[in-house]
Amino acid sequence: MSLKDNIEILIKSKIKDHYKEVKSLMTPAIGVKIIDALNKVYISKFGGVPDVSETFEWPTFNGKLMLFLCQIKLSELEGFEKHEYMPNKGMLYFFLRSDFIFDQGAIPNLKGEFKVLFLENDTSLNSYSFEQNQKEPFRFDELNFRFYQHYTFPEWDSIEAEENPEIYKDDIIEQLYSEICEMSGHPSDIIGHQILGKPNSLQACVSFLYSMSELGYNFSNGPLDKEKTEIASLQSKKYINLLQIDCEDKKLNFSEIFLGDDVLYFGIKEEDLKNKDFSSVMFEMQIT
Repeated sequence: MSLKDNIEILIKSKIKDHYKEVKSLMTPAIGVKIIDALNKVYISKFGGVPDVSETFEWPTFNGKLMLFLCQIKLSELEGFEKHEYMPNKGMLYFFLRSDFIFDQGAIPNLKGEFKVLFLENDTSLNSYSFEQNQKEPFRFDELNFRFYQHYTFPEWDSIEAEENPEIYKDDIIEQLYSEICEMSGHPSDIIGHQILGKPNSLQACVSFLYSMSELGYNFSNGPLDKEKTEIASLQSKKYINLLQIDCEDKKLNFSEIFLGDDVLYFGIKEEDLKNKDFSSVMFEMQIT
């Protein structure tokens, strides 16, 4: 039996009265596990320099080359259950501004401070070579990673949770998710890296923060009670968890730049993913 079949059996045994509702909330995700040694079988990786085409231009912010976080070769996701609009081939590259001071409380979630680039033709790629006049940004350790099937549920403070109070009371979903992590091999002691599925928030609901950002609100200027309806309406739109990076993973050296327990979230609207438009991706960072 597949992982999904075993999870459905688990749900029936644990929450028989709400089986259909819980099953409808379960969303496929793809877990990310760092490989201990560099393995060229896998192209997807954290750190190092990206594998790019000859026409690639390294993105900049404030005139400085941005930090390269990771690349995902989408054909390596073949065979996993995933969102229907996720491209089947191509490369995704993730960048953040390099001159940001991460211990001052702000989050680099303004347009231009982060970038996700998509390259559809992923053949004939080579490691990026810096030109002599380019000042290289900090380079994270190069670490390949592999994928595994995983399943998630909406966050406890999400719109879906508010609409299903009977399912989310008494930590029912939390206990169920813990068992699913054990079955899939997803870490239970940290947030973990993840593609798609529902984001596992460290603090406030990530989709709520995306809604606030899109409407121009932040924690210093709102929202007011009268604005919460507007945010809730926008929050109900489908934001897709494009990538979740857990800096607490001891195998990463992201703590050289980040605080060590940060979680980075990249989100995209369903319509943009359908159109392979990554120009309006959203970013949030949560810190304990």
